[in-house]
Amino acid sequence: MLTGRRGAPLQNAICHPDLHALAISPGEPEAHDQRDIIANRKPFERAHPLAVVYADDICHPDKLAEIGSSSWFKISSVSLACLMHAVRTPETRVALSNPGSKPRVVLRSLSWTGGFLDGATIALAEDLTTLIGGRGTGKSTVIESLRYVLDIPPIGQAAQRDHEAIVRDVIETGTIVELVVDAVTPDHARFTIQRTVPDAPVVLDAAGTVTKMTPADVVGEIEIFSQHELAEVAQQPANVAQMIQRFAGEPGSDDMVAVQHQLAENRSKLRRVEREQAKLDEALSEIPRLEEAAQHFEKTEWTKQLGEQQRLSKDKSIITQGANRISAAAEAVEVFAGEDVVGALGGNSAALTSHRIKQCSMAWRKPPNGSLTPSRRRYRPCKPL
Repeated sequence: MLTGRRGAPLQNAICHPDLHALAISPGEPEAHDQRDIIANRKPFERAHPLAVVYADDICHPDKLAEIGSSSWFKISSVSLACLMHAVRTPETRVALSNPGSKPRVVLRSLSWTGGFLDGATIALAEDLTTLIGGRGTGKSTVIESLRYVLDIPPIGQAAQRDHEAIVRDVIETGTIVELVVDAVTPDHARFTIQRTVPDAPVVLDAAGTVTKMTPADVVGEIEIFSQHELAEVAQQPANVAQMIQRFAGEPGSDDMVAVQHQLAENRSKLRRVEREQAKLDEALSEIPRLEEAAQHFEKTEWTKQLGEQQRLSKDKSIITQGANRISAAAEAVEVFAGEDVVGALGGNSAALTSHRIKQCSMAWRKPPNGSLTPSRRRYRPCKPL
C-alpha cells in the first residue's frame, strides 16, 4: 500500500478510522512517506497513531524464527477486542521482539501477618506498574507496605511523613510484611523478604533460610512513588534529577576529570575575554574625546599646514632620490673612463678607444652651479673595434 499509492489516495487510506496497524519488513527500503506516517505527522496525522508490526508471509514453520515474521501483543485473552485494544495503545502493548527474552525481577505477592490487614494477601501481576482504585481501597497502604518491606525511603519530605504515619497507624507495630520475589541475579531464584515493624528487613531463600543479603541485593534498582509524592517531586528540581538519574547513570571518574578540565579551560577563556572586553571598553570611551579634538583641529590652520608639510616631504624625497641616481651614474662614467681601462685595451686601438670613451663621457657636463645634469646628447652604441 505504501509503495503503490501517493498523494491524496495514500492520505485517505492512512487516515481511515478502520486502519489501526501497519506491517513493515525489516531490512527493506523505506517507502516514500513511511517515516511521516509512522511518526504521525501531517498530512497523515491521526487521533491514534498506527501500530507498527512485523507480519511477513509465513511459507514454512522455520520462517517464524526470523526477524520480521511475527510481533508480540500484550492482551488478557485471545480475542479481537483485546487485539483492538492493544493496537490502539502500541507504546505499551505491542513489541517487535520477544519482551520475555530479557530477564527481570518479578514481584509475586504481598501479604500481612497481624495488624489491620492480618491474613490479607495480594497477588501481583508480572507487568504491574500502577495501582488504581477509589478512596479507601488501600492503595496507599499497599504502596507504603512495599516501600517499607524493601526499605526504600520516600524522596519528598511530605511523602516521608505520610509513610511514617501509615506504618505507625495502619500497618501497626508487630505486623509482619512479606514480599515474594523472583530474582535474576546472581541466579534465577525465589526469595522472600520479611520485615516486622519496626525491625530491619530480612531475606529468606527458597528453603526459608535467612541469608545475609539485603532487599537491594535481590530486587536491584526499583523505585516506588505514592500519588502525592509525584506531585511533590515535580516541584523540586533536585528530586527530579535524582529520580531520572537511572537513565543517565552515575558519571565516571574519567568523565569527572574531563568535565573539570573543560570547566578550567572555560574559566581561563572567560577571564581572557573579560580582559579584552575591558580594554575595548576603555578604548571606546576615548572616541568622543578624540572626535571632539579632531573637530577643533579641522577648524584651525593646522590642517592646511599639515597638508603643505606632507607635500614638501614628498618633493624632498623625490629630489633626494634623483640626486642619488645622478651620483651613481657619474661614478659609473668615471670608472669607465679611467686610464687603466684604456691601457687594458692595448695596441693600436688605444687611441680610438680613448676617443670613443671621451665621446661617451661628454654626455655629462657641469653647469655653472657645479651640479651634474644630463646633456641633450644621447648615448650611441659603440661599434666593435
